[in-house]
Order: sequence, then structure tokens, then C-alpha cells
Amino acid sequence: MKKTLITAVILFCSIIYAQDSTRSLVVKNNFSSFTPIIKIKYPEFSISAGYYLVKSANEGNASSEHELALRYLFGKGFEVDTAKAVYWIKKAVAQKLPAACFNYGIMLLNQAGVEWNPFEAYKNFLIAADKGMPEAEMLVGLFYLDNLIINKDINKAVEWIGKAAKAKYKPAEEVLAEVKTNEGRFIDLSAVTALPAVEKDVKEETGKDISFEWAKNNKDTITASIEDVREDDLLKKPYHTLKQFLNVKKSDFLEAKGDTTSAKLIQQAIKWGNPEAIMLNGLSYEKGISYKKDLIFAASNYFRAYRLGINRAANLLLKLASENSFIDNLTKMMDKGDLEAVYVWSAIIALNYNTRFTEEQSIEFLKKASEKGHIQSMVELGLCYYNGRGVAQDREKALELWQKAADLGCEDARERIAFNSILTDSDKPAVKDNYEYLFKAYNNGSLLAETAIAYCYEKGIVVKENKAEANKIYRDAVKRGSEVAANSLKRMYDALRPGSDEYKIY
Repeated sequence: MKKTLITAVILFCSIIYAQDSTRSLVVKNNFSSFTPIIKIKYPEFSISAGYYLVKSANEGNASSEHELALRYLFGKGFEVDTAKAVYWIKKAVAQKLPAACFNYGIMLLNQAGVEWNPFEAYKNFLIAADKGMPEAEMLVGLFYLDNLIINKDINKAVEWIGKAAKAKYKPAEEVLAEVKTNEGRFIDLSAVTALPAVEKDVKEETGKDISFEWAKNNKDTITASIEDVREDDLLKKPYHTLKQFLNVKKSDFLEAKGDTTSAKLIQQAIKWGNPEAIMLNGLSYEKGISYKKDLIFAASNYFRAYRLGINRAANLLLKLASENSFIDNLTKMMDKGDLEAVYVWSAIIALNYNTRFTEEQSIEFLKKASEKGHIQSMVELGLCYYNGRGVAQDREKALELWQKAADLGCEDARERIAFNSILTDSDKPAVKDNYEYLFKAYNNGSLLAETAIAYCYEKGIVVKENKAEANKIYRDAVKRGSEVAANSLKRMYDALRPGSDEYKIY
């Protein structure tokens, strides 16, 4: 018997520009990349078996061409030879062998021996799907939920995934249930991970003795949103579970000290500009869970989390700003010189949540607060100068403000400086140092740094260019809420987009 294990993760999320945006929320749907592994029917592969496989492939047997390609690709019975692997799998693809088309599509998505090309991958998945391969049918359906390769079409998605579900393909049954439940509205399938293995008779799998699979995700998953989780409940969760919740890959500082308590992890994540941790901090202040209730400081955290990429944090700020009592108290505290109140008022003005003050007045508020040492006001004023919002664009002034904030211990200000260096600096040693710093911030859950690291893989800055890896990291960032990452993904796809109407995104 042969087992096929599929992991399907669809990234559906609302996104907002993490650095500077006052636009309304936009819902986008995104599609995951896959990690290939190989499964072989006969692990022991003799010299004579290799001879007959090559002979059969040379005679034009599509299944043999396909198997030979994957054996060359992974060095199973033959020396690794990527060029030969690509040559032979293309031969099998030319004969429209479903398994070969499917695996070649996975190769194209993962940049495994070929250039990254999601459009060619889609074409090959479609061939396999048209021939009734359930795995491919589900994939084609998922592409119709993506809105990057072809236009989103919930009906076509249901049609294709439904075909796979009718074949009793369990991953498709799970996804179809989610799609139908949501009736085409916003769907969060980010927690769909490894599904039960499906056993099939080998005789029914002609040409599939060796195939790619989607790798199992062994991480624990947390499906609840931050807004629905109490901080005291989170503190009871195991350290590794909380790390995943906060998108922390590794916290060297804590782990080197052996301090792996949940409370310390949250504090460290806030320090590195982790937007989920910052929003969680805001919720704690709003609800008075771990601190004395302070709505102004809650609002301040929400706006900072919003600027760092968690767009739904803006909704939490809007909820507070909609209360007259909150606005009256905020104005009262600002009149008393409370710098946090000044910052929150500038946030409300930037988001167009209240018209009591003008944008010009907001800039003056931020200047006064920055002069008095309020760190987040420096960061926000820097964004105004960097993007020319409310002031004449002056990026040198922006970097100067961010440096002042960084000198006062603000890591996300330093991350902005480092990212700017990645984008503009020709000094290779400086770029390398900034990359290493951003990678550390990325490990600590910084969404801004995550986008920067993806950009480095996209452009081959410091690291070797790898569009598949860039695509994967961008998608992770989009899942968390980064419009910068969403725009970068669109740019990557548009650079390869065929000119036919089928691929025009409306």
C-alpha cells in the first residue's frame, strides 16, 4: 500500500500597509507554497533495474521518463543531475502524464531544478486535473481562491475542489466544507495543516511510484485570533506554542539565558516590534488583565501594531475612538501634556477617525511630542517625512528621527533604518550587517523584518536569489497582514504574467 500525505494551507487575510497607510481595509486571498519530498515504491534499486528504467525511458515510456527524472533529481539510484531530471520530466509532461505534470508543477512552485514560475505550474496542474487526478483538482480549485494567477472565482473553486472531494480525497473534503460554510466570504484556512493519510492501491497509481508530496507541518496550531485570547490564558500555554502564536522563530536572548517563560517571550517580542505581541499588550491595557486599565495606552499600542502590519488593530482603535467619553478624556489628557495622548490623537487624525483636528495640527502634535522624547511619536513623524504625508518629503529627516528613536532603544525604528539601507545602500558590508540584524528581528517575529528578508531573497541581496523562498516568506507576511508583502507578491507575479486574458486580474 502506498500512502499519500497532503498538507494544504491557504492564506486568507486582510492587509494594510504596515509603514504608512490611511486607506480602508482590503481583503485579499493568498495561496501557499509547498515543500517537496520524495517517496519511492522500491527503495532498493539495483544496477539492472536502473538499466531497464533508462532503456524504457529512451523508448518513450512516460511513466519511466517520469520516474527517471525524479531519481536524477534526488539521487535515488543515480547520481544527482538536475539537468537530466528536468530533461526527463519534460519528456513525460509532453505526453501529459498526470503525475509528471503534477510533480513538474510542484518543481516550478519550489524552484526545484527550474526557475520559479507559478503560471507554468498552474498550467501543469490543470492538465493533471483534467485527467482526473484529485490532488491536482484540489490545487486548481485553490488557485481560484488566490487571485494572483487567475481571478478569484468561488464557484469554480467549489467545482474543482468538489471533484476531488467526490473522489473521497480527504484534504479536498476538508477544504470544501470550509469554503461552503463561508459562502465565498472571508475564509481563514491558515490552520488547515496535515490531514490524515489516504491509502490507495498501488495498481491505481500508474506512474506515481515516485512523487512529490506536501510536507507535514508538525507545529502546533492556534486557530483563535488574538482578540479572542486572554493574556493570562496565553501565559499558561507552553513556550513553543506561544512562539508560534506570536510568529517568533527563535529568541536567542531568552533561550541562551534559559529563560523560556511566556511572560518574558511576550516582553521580548514587544521589544522587537512584534505586532501581534503589541496588539496583545493593548488588549491587556484595555481590559485591565495584567495591568491597570488604561484606554489611552491601549489605543497607543493598537496604532503601533497597525503601523507594524496588523491591520485589524486599527479596528480596535476605531472602536475606542467611536466613544465620546474616550475622545473627551483623550483631549483632556492631551491638554495636560500627556505625550501618549498626543500620539493617540495623531493616530486618530491619520486614520480619519475624527475631524476635530487637522493633519497640519497632527504634525505639530508629533513634533512637540518628539522634541520631548516620545519614541513612537518620533517613529510616526519619521513616517510622515519618509512618505511626504502632511509635510514635504524628506527621507534624511525621517532617518534622523528614526535614529533618535533607535538610540532610545526602539528596535522597530532601527529596523526601518536597516530596511532603508537594504533598499538604497551600495555599501556591501553595511548591507550585510543590516541583513543580519533584520534576520535577528525576523526570528523575533518582526513583520517589517520578515518583509525585508523576503525582499532580499527576491532580489538576491546578501543571500542567493530565490524567488520561491521569497514567495513563501512574503505569503507568511501577507497572512499576518502586510500590504508591503502583498504588493511585492503582486509585483513578482506580474513580472511573469502571460499576456492572455485568462491571466488578467481584475
